[in-house]
Amino acid sequence: MHKFLIGFFLIIATNSLAQNIDSLEVLAANKDTIAVQALNQLYRVHLNSNPKKALNYTLNALDLAMSLNYKKGEASCYNNIGVFYKNQGVLDKAVNYYLQSLTINKELHYAEGIAFTYNNIGTIYSIKEDYSNALKYFLDSYNILDSIGNEEAMVGALNNLGNAYLAKEEDYRAIGFYKRALSIYEKNKGDNSFDPYANIGHAYFLHGELNRSLTYYEESLENNKSQGNINGMGFAYHNMAIIYLAKNNSSKALSYEKMALDAADQVLNMALLRDIYHTLAEIYEQRGNTTLAYKNLKLFVSFHELLEHEANVDKSAQMETTYLLMERDKKLALVAKENELDKLRKSKARTVIIIGVMAVMIVLAVLIIFYSVRRQRKT
Repeated sequence: MHKFLIGFFLIIATNSLAQNIDSLEVLAANKDTIAVQALNQLYRVHLNSNPKKALNYTLNALDLAMSLNYKKGEASCYNNIGVFYKNQGVLDKAVNYYLQSLTINKELHYAEGIAFTYNNIGTIYSIKEDYSNALKYFLDSYNILDSIGNEEAMVGALNNLGNAYLAKEEDYRAIGFYKRALSIYEKNKGDNSFDPYANIGHAYFLHGELNRSLTYYEESLENNKSQGNINGMGFAYHNMAIIYLAKNNSSKALSYEKMALDAADQVLNMALLRDIYHTLAEIYEQRGNTTLAYKNLKLFVSFHELLEHEANVDKSAQMETTYLLMERDKKLALVAKENELDKLRKSKARTVIIIGVMAVMIVLAVLIIFYSVRRQRKT
């Protein structure tokens, strides 16, 4: 089965991003709750490009939040650390941090924070392919967001519900949730980091309805064009090429895949380029041009090996960062245990003192009674 590329990356102008980072760095230099928020925002900015740097930001935010007793900020940090662990594949650790965040958000009665944490926990279950539990958490998240009227976040929750049902091969239930997400998205003019048209197109493709799938991919293309999202346009062209390839229309497939190639080149999306070359190889093979089929297959292999190498390098760096974080967790656990032992020692010491004082008081009371009785006898 062809690999459809549904997820989209938000394209931001470099200068605008640099200015935004500079502004956040200024705010993060303070020692207040705004600094905690700025540090957590810097974590989000760097999470995909430099996870180690991102982690340091949120750990600094956590230390500051705890020193300020800023519970909402602390809960946000635990969620961030959970996402970091999830990205490294350390799922049990991720859940532990999500649960710490959930506990605080429940104590604060912070509905939005509870909803986001439920969503994160649902994601863990999805990765584990435990879709029953994933659906439960995604639905709980959606219901809370619906009750507080956060429509922007509801789109993501509905999308996750659709993804879980699609993974269970319940295509039409998935489409139902995707379409509800789409209706909210269209009403609120959603941002270009999300493309519900592509999700619906993919679900119809998996169900074998190529024409309906193509209609939604065309909508995806127009939506990304209107937002100037070249990356999203590249995905849409690529998905449309796959549809035409499946319909044995290699001429149209080739035309759309060349447009996808141009878009992917512009944004240097290496993963998309890899998959485009793979599809081009299939298109040329279908057209009987074995020379170009082989040429594109070689390009696919080259990009695949390059991405594998980068993934291994990233994985080594991430494992090192994960190790450092887990060592920090151990140290914090030891400190917490030492604090508990210290409390117990102090408590025992106080108990001994209290018992000693009480013993002295009892002795004094006995002596007073004794001398009082003696005086009474003498009289």
